[in-house]
Amino acid sequence: MKLLLCAVNAKYIHSNLAILSLEAYSRKIAEEAGWEVKRKEYTINHYEEDILSDIYKEKADVVVFSCYIWNISMIYSICEDLKLVSPQTDIWLGGPEVSYDSEKVLREHPEISLVMTGEGERTFSLLLSGRRLRDVPGITWRKEDERDFRSQPGGMCSEANRKEAEKNKAENTELVKNRIIKNQPGALL
Repeated sequence: MKLLLCAVNAKYIHSNLAILSLEAYSRKIAEEAGWEVKRKEYTINHYEEDILSDIYKEKADVVVFSCYIWNISMIYSICEDLKLVSPQTDIWLGGPEVSYDSEKVLREHPEISLVMTGEGERTFSLLLSGRRLRDVPGITWRKEDERDFRSQPGGMCSEANRKEAEKNKAENTELVKNRIIKNQPGALL
């Protein structure tokens, strides 16, 4: 199964730490469960059609978006179009713009399958592990009849899991630092 983590940043020099964290935290579980996880980052200055085309070309089974105030309108539009061109793709959302009223998000956006609420790292890992949705804390999902939703309260990440995630995040630190430094005229290390 292929999963695509997508960020739509405010500027090119920004990196979305949420998707880096999800990727790092769940790396081992994803490998064990047979998931291919890929990360894509865009900016709000990209054309929606170009983002949609790039996502569509990946042929992912699941596309996950990190939602913030600066990108939520664009993400909703992309999700709506993505579902039209790839109806079999599940679309999951997470982040502060969708967490506070996840049932409303699902009610107003039928193209969305699932919303992660609260701390997403543990929730995301449990989703990838193949656990039944009703056993995954921190999600609201669309049930089979498309009009009913089910929520599970979220949980905090354990200290041991946090340490493992921090270790994995160290690998991504250079990537983020290099991306920021490379794009700053006259920047010195």
